[in-house]
Amino acid sequence: MRGIGVDIVDLDRLDIDNLHFVERILTVEEYQIFRMIHTQQRKLEFLGGRFAGKEAYLKAHHTGLGGIDFHDIQILNDETGCPYLNDKKAHISISHEKICNCIRCIRRVKRKLYSLTLRLKVIPISLVSFL
Repeated sequence: MRGIGVDIVDLDRLDIDNLHFVERILTVEEYQIFRMIHTQQRKLEFLGGRFAGKEAYLKAHHTGLGGIDFHDIQILNDETGCPYLNDKKAHISISHEKICNCIRCIRRVKRKLYSLTLRLKVIPISLVSFL
């Protein structure tokens, strides 16, 4: 296994009205999607999911903050609504609760698929694993 990244985000601490913060986290395409979301709760979930997913991705790469720019990591959704990373070897799944995001990410190596899922009641978590 190359690395696993986990991150916890409290959605209540995210300031979706702070444009500078939002633009630091989201790519241009992610920001366009963010702007089209109508409810504050859904915006918090979207931003929290992207923030936690990107932090976990950085940790899985053993770079931490600053190792890879957040704008170089993009999480979009396919036509069925499934999220995906711009890293073809990584797969991600995002779930939302009232105050938490749970993100599961796996990476394929040599046609083997490894997966790890964490379930938490209260805290948001983002998980990225690279094999």
